[in-house]
Amino acid sequence: MDPECGTRPAYYRSPLRIMGGDDVKPGTYPWMVSLHGGRNQVFFCGATIIHEQWVMTAGHCVGEGDTTNLTYWTIKTGNTRRIAYSKHLQVRKPLAIIKHPAFSIKTVENDVALIKLDKPLAMNDFVRPICLPEMQPETGTRCYAVGWGKNSEKALFYESNLKQVPVDVTNWDYCKHATSNNEHFSGVPFNLTQTMFCAGGSSLHDACQGDSGGPLLCRKENTTDEWYQGGIVSWGVVCGTPNTPGVYTRLILYTNWIHETIANNTGP
Repeated sequence: MDPECGTRPAYYRSPLRIMGGDDVKPGTYPWMVSLHGGRNQVFFCGATIIHEQWVMTAGHCVGEGDTTNLTYWTIKTGNTRRIAYSKHLQVRKPLAIIKHPAFSIKTVENDVALIKLDKPLAMNDFVRPICLPEMQPETGTRCYAVGWGKNSEKALFYESNLKQVPVDVTNWDYCKHATSNNEHFSGVPFNLTQTMFCAGGSSLHDACQGDSGGPLLCRKENTTDEWYQGGIVSWGVVCGTPNTPGVYTRLILYTNWIHETIANNTGP
């Protein structure tokens, strides 16, 4: 039987302390996936498990180029430390990479992609799916950005250990104003659209390079510890800039496409 999405039976609270975030213990986010490229399996993006044979990431992590060279890709899950050995680690290769048909690398609108794995994952307490959203998280909702991204704009390396940082969903109009009026915005080729929403804005509390494709995780209402993915880490102006939220794919807009894509590409 498939495990219930958004649950984490191996999780236990820890006092141990993404950008400004806390280290994550094994089993805390069992749906987390890392994407690696090339012969040396260089980490470059996050992703999440949504089905035993499917993971989801950002369209810009996949790019607009050739996705037929599937030997380039390596997909890893079950480990919170990218470099250290984990007995829970599972490694897969892609069978297919499917970008949203309206994704644009120039605007990063519709920034979502699905990867079908070469064989199903073995589901357990450390490897299990996240729930897709049933509604858009409201302004003020406390969610968590999770990933192995850099801990600052100037950092040279990605984090070796998975990190989490709390961020609150912000008002869309406020975010539109904050991003477009940031002094660094002239160097950003994107504009906030209705396919996107924002979270964060506190100094040093943000997703950063390398967190792309990973999730914005929100707790389900009226539960103590059940989670859904409200968004996908998409883009930002400068990591951790005060009063400038990070931008996420509005995932609720794509749930029908996700279900249809999986159904249409799952054969007997």
